[in-house]
Amino acid sequence: MRRDHRAAVRDLGNKASWTSHTVAVVDQSGSMRNTDVEGGATRSDAVWITLALTWVDAEIKAGSRKSTDVMSVVSMRNNSEVVVDAEPVDWILFNKLVGLLRESEPNQGGNYLAAIDLAEQCLMRNTMGSCATALLFFSDGRPSEQMPRVQPHRKCKTADQKLKRGVVYTMKDSVDARDTMLASRIGELASRFGRRLTVGSIGFADPSEEFSTLQAMTTACADYGCQATFHKPTLTAESLQSILSNLSSTLTTTKTELTELAGSKQRTVRDVKRESYSQMKVAQTHVNLTLDEDWWLYKGESVLRDKWVEGHQR
Repeated sequence: MRRDHRAAVRDLGNKASWTSHTVAVVDQSGSMRNTDVEGGATRSDAVWITLALTWVDAEIKAGSRKSTDVMSVVSMRNNSEVVVDAEPVDWILFNKLVGLLRESEPNQGGNYLAAIDLAEQCLMRNTMGSCATALLFFSDGRPSEQMPRVQPHRKCKTADQKLKRGVVYTMKDSVDARDTMLASRIGELASRFGRRLTVGSIGFADPSEEFSTLQAMTTACADYGCQATFHKPTLTAESLQSILSNLSSTLTTTKTELTELAGSKQRTVRDVKRESYSQMKVAQTHVNLTLDEDWWLYKGESVLRDKWVEGHQR
């Protein structure tokens, strides 16, 4: 297995051979040590073992993943790091994920921004049009980033006092500013991939936990055409497994569509950021022909957007 793994790693030097690349961001902040998952497991352990069993083991056995499928993992802490760097999906990767269950110790906080930066670096390692991409973002709480500075709340007795003192800001305004900042950042990432990117934002925590940030991030990705969904599973392995199975099926469908595109394996998509749907003018219609092509109709004129091929625009 190790010999085959080393050969597969060498083969991945040919970027056109990659059929998919999944980047999983796994929250390793201190709260992930909570042992409130059904059966007494920690939240962290549940994520690692479900990733190994659902995204690797089950897909290998089903024939949906092989060594041309690639996975990277970002451990999200105060200082995030890449703990799996573009490894082929095989039994060596399975063992590595199980090893992280035993070796990774959740601590400190969880800085979303640094994790998103690393996830983007991982995904940008292959921009071939034939490579389906996925971003899985696991978290059990709010970001650890410092709140953006806004004017502090002041108690004003009358409307006139409010007008004299200017706008009154609350803690919610700070939270909204933070969510907007992180959503904008992950939107930049999503704009590079569009419909080739499957995004799963997974809030794995107590039912009372509120996930405004993950929801805002999901909306931002969908605004650039990504297949983006937010999930809040119960604290059971079965619930988490069901969500990952559905996300994996979405990635498999994307892989199939890209593979069927004539000549797609030779295309390198240039790094041209897409425009978000919400920023488009109203007088237009978006038509998805394939994952490889997007058409926008502007007052009767056909304009092909987003797609650059080596040497020319399509």
